[in-house]
Amino acid sequence: MIFIVGPTGVGKTTLWEYIDQRLTQLAQTRMLQDPDHMPVINLYAMAPSSRQFRWPDFYTRALMAVSEPLIDYKVDSQAIIPIYNEKMRRHVPPQLVGDAAMLQRSWEQVLEISQAGCDFRR
Repeated sequence: MIFIVGPTGVGKTTLWEYIDQRLTQLAQTRMLQDPDHMPVINLYAMAPSSRQFRWPDFYTRALMAVSEPLIDYKVDSQAIIPIYNEKMRRHVPPQLVGDAAMLQRSWEQVLEISQAGCDFRR
């Protein structure tokens, strides 16, 4: 896993694009042999609008980043954008089809199947 963190304008995106390109180049042979192999998964962990990190939102974004084929059964695509609640007079997190544990299992399966440079040890 690679984390790139820093203030605006220091070159995080430029660095990431170089790393992405280089890792993809290095994995060309393996990708030809194993079409499921993903050398790079580009995922931004968005800062939560509330004070609490929302794991279901993270897993949903992760599954969307890898184009999970069954995502429509796990996540309501309309639910990604917070909904404005008239009574509360603020935006509230959307309701997801799946719970956090189900979304986490789905994400772990994607990583295991794609062999995205991860070493899963249980």
